[in-house]
Amino acid sequence: MKKILFILSCILVLASCSNPKPIVEDPKKKGTEQKEKEKEEELSPYYKAFDWDKMKTTDYTFTDLDGNKYNIKEILASGKKILIDFSATWCKWCWIMHKGGMLEQAVKNFGANGIKRQDLVVLWVEAEGADESKIEASYKNWTVKYNTDEKVPYPVISDGSAARIMGLKVKGLPSLFFISPRGEAFNLMDYFNLFIIGQYSSFNLKSLEKLINACPKK
Repeated sequence: MKKILFILSCILVLASCSNPKPIVEDPKKKGTEQKEKEKEEELSPYYKAFDWDKMKTTDYTFTDLDGNKYNIKEILASGKKILIDFSATWCKWCWIMHKGGMLEQAVKNFGANGIKRQDLVVLWVEAEGADESKIEASYKNWTVKYNTDEKVPYPVISDGSAARIMGLKVKGLPSLFFISPRGEAFNLMDYFNLFIIGQYSSFNLKSLEKLINACPKK
């Protein structure tokens, strides 16, 4: 009798294994994946042409030398784009770029009161967290326009951790990271001839404007 019961139980186990319950896909997950696919398809060819990296986090707050705060996540959520110049006080090419007024040019054309657009936020970051005294040295003051006493029209920040925490791969200085509202970024230096004219003399405004135009709102 025990042997018969054992055989019957084995048959039942085998029967259940041969007819497994169908796996029901989570409709919410499927819907999210579909929306992401649709967003990808909506991106312009120009946007897709660049090697974007998804940031580790956008929930990062910078504090400039005047104590003003800038939260990356909040800026992007408003549909704005961000340009971050990672420089260092000792960097020769960084200083040449400062002397040429490249960031001033970007703010003038695409900043809050820009001539062409008003949706680009520009930040200058001392990437090694240098002391304020070095950033504002009398012989090389990064907080004012070159050869003037006029303050630069963008925040001046000292932060040696930001790039690492946000997942921005700074391979050299200067590095100019463009961040889209999707929380994706790439270094304009990787496309130097497209975005930079001469030896850091100015931006190619047409290319930069085309990039800003190509960005999705969110």
